[in-house]
Order: sequence, then structure tokens, then C-alpha cells
Amino acid sequence: MMAKGKYTRKEAGIKAYSEVTGEELPPRVTVAEIREYSNALPEDQRKRCHELSLHYMSLGRPEYLEHYSNR
Repeated sequence: MMAKGKYTRKEAGIKAYSEVTGEELPPRVTVAEIREYSNALPEDQRKRCHELSLHYMSLGRPEYLEHYSNR
């Protein structure tokens, strides 16, 4: 199990979505709902949202991106 980083998956998703779209998601949104919102975006925004989410998840967890790429 990886050590906790700066952001949880949910926090990273909310922050990434907000940065890409300028829209704030409700705090009670689930990770699955964030994924649905992100998947509904145009392809370039969807990719950017995914990249930012991975970036935020990796903060405080230097091994996160390596672990994620080995999946």
C-alpha cells in the first residue's frame, strides 16, 4: 500500500476538473461521478483532466506515477 499523498483520489479529481473546466463540483461527489463528469468532456479536456488528476495524486507520493504506469 502506498503512503498517503497530499490529495486523495477524490480531491485530486475535483481539483483537476475545476482547473480544466472552471466549474466547482459539489463536495459530496463520488469518484465514480467525477469520472462520469470527466468522461463527458471533449477529448482534449478529458485528457488534461486525467493528467492533472494523476499529477495531484503523485504529490507526496513520488512512486505513484511509476506504479500507475505499471498497471
